[in-house]
Amino acid sequence: MSRLRRLTPVLLCALALIVATPAGAADDPQTAAECTLRGRSLDRSLDEVLSPARAGAGKPRVLLFVIDASPALKAAGFARSFRRAVKRAGAKLDTTTLAVLNVKPKARPVTGDSAAVSAAVDSQLTAPRRQFSDVYNATRRGAKWLAGKRGARELVLVTLENGDVESDVEAAVSALRKSKVSASVIGAQAFLSDTYWRAHATDVPRGMDAHGGEAAFTELPWGFLFQNAVANEHTGSGFATYGLSRLAATSGGRVYLFDDGKSRAHKCAVQFTTCAFCAEDHLPEGTAYQTGRLEGLAPVVDARRSALAVVGRDPYFLATLRAWEEAADAGLVRSIPSVKRSGSTLKLGRAGFGSTAELGQTLSFDREASKAKDLAKTCDAIAKRLRKAIDAVPDAEGAPRMRANADTAYALLRITRVNLLGFAAWCREIGPSMLKSATRPYDYPESSPVSRGFRPTGISFSGRSLCHGVRPFLRMRLAGGDAFRAELEALAPELDELMERYANTPYGMAIRRSTLARFNFVGVGTGTIVTERERPDEESDDTTTGTDRPERGSADGGGDDGPSTGDK
Repeated sequence: MSRLRRLTPVLLCALALIVATPAGAADDPQTAAECTLRGRSLDRSLDEVLSPARAGAGKPRVLLFVIDASPALKAAGFARSFRRAVKRAGAKLDTTTLAVLNVKPKARPVTGDSAAVSAAVDSQLTAPRRQFSDVYNATRRGAKWLAGKRGARELVLVTLENGDVESDVEAAVSALRKSKVSASVIGAQAFLSDTYWRAHATDVPRGMDAHGGEAAFTELPWGFLFQNAVANEHTGSGFATYGLSRLAATSGGRVYLFDDGKSRAHKCAVQFTTCAFCAEDHLPEGTAYQTGRLEGLAPVVDARRSALAVVGRDPYFLATLRAWEEAADAGLVRSIPSVKRSGSTLKLGRAGFGSTAELGQTLSFDREASKAKDLAKTCDAIAKRLRKAIDAVPDAEGAPRMRANADTAYALLRITRVNLLGFAAWCREIGPSMLKSATRPYDYPESSPVSRGFRPTGISFSGRSLCHGVRPFLRMRLAGGDAFRAELEALAPELDELMERYANTPYGMAIRRSTLARFNFVGVGTGTIVTERERPDEESDDTTTGTDRPERGSADGGGDDGPSTGDK
């Protein structure tokens, strides 16, 4: 038998395997779900990374901890947890060389016995500084130091604050690969499609860029009319920031999401908003995150160029992007899309934001109402086009995450339309009577809605959370009468369906943390405005070197509910 004939069965088998492989399987994007472990205390995280099991019991390894010594890390008690974890590991570390590196520029690794390394960790956290730190440059330096060391080479980046500011993520990825280093991360949960840096325009050190969210770029429009808090900025994503997940995913490491046990308390309302129906002493069904549901909506952690290429072909995201562009042009959102089209591909856009339509700048109530009704028509048209585009996508096309983004954008457009109609109704029914009644004498115990000494000059608003859905608002007396009630009745089942579809995920929580607007006067003087009595339960959340880092609230929106995930 000829050599060719003897090889034929092998060739046939190989061909059969190629045919059996699903088209594009090799090109499937990598997601953060593959490397993320949630609900980890510092003690549990350290026990897992100190365990020599991954390198092989008894085999030599070098384990370098890169420490971002921030106030948050000190407050979490990392130094104490590190000492205890090293003590618990005991003899298991006999073949492990421990070292610690501060993220500060030019810092050098400290190595030695466990006592010396623990002392170095203590020293770094004695007086932490609230500054931006370049954890990606420190990772590169750590990988270079590990290169050539005998045995398995592992790096553990510990950072609770600075994964959202990047110097060069891909340079850090390249350094890890070149040095054959596995990188794991002990880090904090990011916010959903985070918009903080764009919304607040905070300066970061030269050579660094701020992204912040769990995805390669901001995927959701933000800054809608009559939303005085951006839901994205207060909704935990269930994943670490994109850069940290990419380091772990590309090097065979893990991300241990820090859980201090304090972030599980539910809040119906977030910054500058209130809940009209409860004292926030409950946990609404569907708000606690579940790992199984999160993994199906995980962000892509490929290089940004690759991630943009993936979403640039996704029909759901393209529909969202078109609606975002239209809404920004109409003044319905103050954000501009984070990406721009370049032929058939997408590119990152310039950081920044635009402005929303001017409403409430005057007390010309008829004119303000007319402008609001025109905007409501535009908003309705954009929402309908988006809904039609979403429904037209075949089941086999489009990523579930991009569908979730599109559905959430649609919900925010629908809420915005209802708020515009509510504003128009207030301008026609409530505002004029309140202004007129300011000059009327009131007998005790009644009081004027506009106190003496206050001169109204415009119209402002506050937000009431939709955590309980729309239906409770149907029991309230609101401006607009039957017509506005009909709008709320149409909105209620749509939001109910989306809250149920995305229950136990950040998208469901982002919809709940959006608000219906409540309007009142703004002006000059020393008086106050009284429109209705509510509980005063509002809460406020408030590199290389040198630039102070602003404080932010933790990503507390719906932490994992242990028993359903198995991750605790």
